[in-house]
Amino acid sequence: MTRSRDNATNVAGDISGVTAGTGLSGGGTNGAVTLDLSTPVASTNGGTGLSSFTTGDIIYSSSGNTLAKLGIGTTSQVLTVASGIPSWAAPAGSTLPAFYAYGVGINQTLIANTNTKVTFNTEEYDTDSCFASSRFTPTKAGYYVMTCYVATTAPNSTTTRLYLWKNGAAYVYLDSVYATNGDADLSGTAQVYLNGTTDYVEIYAFSGQATVIAKNIEYGIFQGVGATA
Repeated sequence: MTRSRDNATNVAGDISGVTAGTGLSGGGTNGAVTLDLSTPVASTNGGTGLSSFTTGDIIYSSSGNTLAKLGIGTTSQVLTVASGIPSWAAPAGSTLPAFYAYGVGINQTLIANTNTKVTFNTEEYDTDSCFASSRFTPTKAGYYVMTCYVATTAPNSTTTRLYLWKNGAAYVYLDSVYATNGDADLSGTAQVYLNGTTDYVEIYAFSGQATVIAKNIEYGIFQGVGATA
């Protein structure tokens, strides 16, 4: 900006012009002079180096004098540290999903020598709506205890097996019964880690001959509960 004088003679202290420096635009040698930021002020100069923000963003140092943004977490998450930087996570000891399901209606037939998914079409409870189509897909990561019981009517001299499957493949063998009187009750419990996003579990059964699984709350259940995050 230039200071006006009646005699147009510069004296010590007069400003003859303003030049925009690094990161600035504008300036001039007369009249009203305006300076604007053309790039964010670097963190080493007292700024953030960031040009935009979203509601709830948190600024943190990602490396030395470099600043970064952490977007807002979801409801009930807490701020924690992962790999040396801030992150959002479920609070330690938070309640994990649980469910209890059973089958009712028409009995299910196992095809001989074929792994068959066991259906449980009725829910007693499903705390976080994670059980659907006889599949449990929890929305929180943790270790889960899974329990299953089914009652079958199998031909004599037939072995029937019960499995817990994870992500479409056999994960753990739960029980095996060799039928001698036409009945085979199978049950088992297993602990499994589920990542809270893509991991899921189901129950499968296998029999050497065509076998019937009873559909009744007393004869076929599948349940799971989170043990620890």
